[in-house]
Amino acid sequence: MKVEGFKDWLAEQLQNRGVDVSRYDVASGLSDLAVRGEGAEYRLRIVRTSPPGGERPDDANTVQRPAGTAIEVRRPD
Repeated sequence: MKVEGFKDWLAEQLQNRGVDVSRYDVASGLSDLAVRGEGAEYRLRIVRTSPPGGERPDDANTVQRPAGTAIEVRRPD
């Protein structure tokens, strides 16, 4: 999965669980996710790495994950 597709997926998973998610500018043309809760903003830095053997930029952005795979949310008692 390419990084932009992952960020979109992660934002959707978090928003579906009631988390306030937005994007913030990292550099010209690049953004990352910020999540807010309990009076704080957490700025995530999602890095880009290629799989072994590399990934061509023009390859299709296919997402391969088992059905039901999602984010686990834990809240303090």
